[in-house]
Amino acid sequence: MTNQPRTSYLYDLFSRLVKRLSDYYKSGKNTDKDIKHKLRVTEELRDAGFNALQLRNTESRRLAGIIEDNEHIMAAICGHTLLNGVSVIAATNKRVIYINHHLFTDTLDEFNYISISGISYSTNGFFWSVTMHSGLGDRTLERIRGVQAKKFVGYIESLCIDRPYEI
Repeated sequence: MTNQPRTSYLYDLFSRLVKRLSDYYKSGKNTDKDIKHKLRVTEELRDAGFNALQLRNTESRRLAGIIEDNEHIMAAICGHTLLNGVSVIAATNKRVIYINHHLFTDTLDEFNYISISGISYSTNGFFWSVTMHSGLGDRTLERIRGVQAKKFVGYIESLCIDRPYEI
């Protein structure tokens, strides 16, 4: 048995710990494809009228994990619900996604355009209130920026009018 100095033993122990930690943190890193996807979703939200504060919301950041690669955000709104705080409704080229995040619960609803029966809106000063009516219930957001609301309402109305109802 060789007598190894105590410092080299501690150094080996420390280097093994550092290697384990680096391997652990590298295992959760995003790939280039994931990063590009998140940047694309963020850019589409910015085109929909989101500001920097709205892009930092948990709901906005969750959209990157929900939206598929061949799906694009055409319009989106970020506002407050009466009881649940901040929510996001995003209209993509395939579906409408409603997201609300709390500490222990997440609400995620997906609507196809056939199930949306209408959309109503009102304005009071600078902010808008938008209600989306569907078979799954109404979703109302308040205190929405006018740019977002106009684009969202226009997009939903154009799809609901252009697509015939299937029975």
